[in-house]
Amino acid sequence: MKKVINFVLLAASLTTGFVATTQANQLDDLLKQVKADRVSEAKLDKKREGEFLSDRADKTALLNKAKKELSDQNARNKRLTKEYAANEITLAQKEVELDNATGTLGEMFGVSRAAAANAYGQISTSIVSAEFPNRGEALNRIANAKEIPSIADLEELWFA
Repeated sequence: MKKVINFVLLAASLTTGFVATTQANQLDDLLKQVKADRVSEAKLDKKREGEFLSDRADKTALLNKAKKELSDQNARNKRLTKEYAANEITLAQKEVELDNATGTLGEMFGVSRAAAANAYGQISTSIVSAEFPNRGEALNRIANAKEIPSIADLEELWFA
């Protein structure tokens, strides 16, 4: 029996040593794996940090570009506003000049329209108009015109 107990103790001690060796190997492997993972995670973190910094630089460049564009557009807006105001003043001056220049022409326009309307009234009821049926069309056109009559229109009025 003593031999059996010695055998069991010997077997138990060998098994314990084997388990301890296996555990030591597993712990060493685990430590190596943790170190390797830490190195790969550090590399991945560096890569991510580099991408972040690159993206940040890109976003900063876009922001600066947008700010410059805004500044340029504001300057353009001020310039165009001044130009618009100057053009409004010039336009008002030109309208006054036009009114002064067309003052007498406007009177002539009114007189020629009135004369054409009177002549059309007389010619349309005239016996001679039966021989010349389209004779009053030019007068009617001049009488109803919205623009200043041309020289040809005035000649037609004269000869009608």
